[in-house]
Amino acid sequence: MHNQNFSRKGRRWTLSIDVEPVQTAEELGECRLRAAKIKCCSQALLNMRDFVVPNVLVVPSAANRRDNGAHHLPCPASCSIPRKDLPPMPVTTPMQGTTLPVSPQLIRWCGLAALVAGVIFAGIQPIHPPDVLASVTTPLWAVIITLKLVMCFLFLIGVTGLYARQAHATGWVGLVGYAMVMASWSLQIGFVFVELFVLPPLASVAPEFINTYLGVVNGMPGTMEIGALVPTYAVLGLLYVIGNLALGIATVRAGILPRWPAILLAAVAVATPVAAFLPHALQRMAAGMPMGIAMAWLGYALWSERGVLASVAAR
Repeated sequence: MHNQNFSRKGRRWTLSIDVEPVQTAEELGECRLRAAKIKCCSQALLNMRDFVVPNVLVVPSAANRRDNGAHHLPCPASCSIPRKDLPPMPVTTPMQGTTLPVSPQLIRWCGLAALVAGVIFAGIQPIHPPDVLASVTTPLWAVIITLKLVMCFLFLIGVTGLYARQAHATGWVGLVGYAMVMASWSLQIGFVFVELFVLPPLASVAPEFINTYLGVVNGMPGTMEIGALVPTYAVLGLLYVIGNLALGIATVRAGILPRWPAILLAAVAVATPVAAFLPHALQRMAAGMPMGIAMAWLGYALWSERGVLASVAAR
């Protein structure tokens, strides 16, 4: 039993903590999150870092970790420890013994990025111009493809936050899913860049190239040889489907973010190859819009989280 005494403006508190030695930094992270959840005093939280011996970290006992903290005194509003002095929340990766200190506030901003990207993804599907030569010089094409380029970058940020929030619980399935989704959106940036900056100037001088390029997307391949673009787009699609399926399954298993958007994410990933047999306009509605809704839902859950992450970020 360790008794931690602290005082503020003549008032005194005593915090009693049962401690036991553990071997992993993951349990120390759990300790800090639990301490934040029960609003333990900042001074006591920092002092717990002093109980360290070689290769051993001391954290609250299992009984205390299961306690919701009903009998604990709240941290005084005038606590003398500045919020910026609190250590960052450690996020443990699947590699044993490796931790990545990530700011909770940064993770929440990543959630906002995922939210905005998902809204863009779902919102542009009904109004996306047809992927044909006549569309690439229209103002609507310029607006929509610009939004798509911004969306791709936001997805890279948002998916990183979604994975970082639950990396310690998703295992290798989550890591593989995250890596594949990131690779798919990175490749997508290249294709969208060409659609925005290369295709419009070539509309009058190389129409066959544009028809063949857009045929990769709309399922109506042209006759011109365009090198590795076709197999690259096939790899992109494979990474997109398998990555989102793995990330959705890992999110459900982790149980940290809401279950239903994760299930929707995995289900849409499975349905995407099936939707490829539909007309291209229907593909967008059947697969693109639900995927955007799932990502926006997960992003909102991360941004508005009121549990442990929010309490740590608020300090």
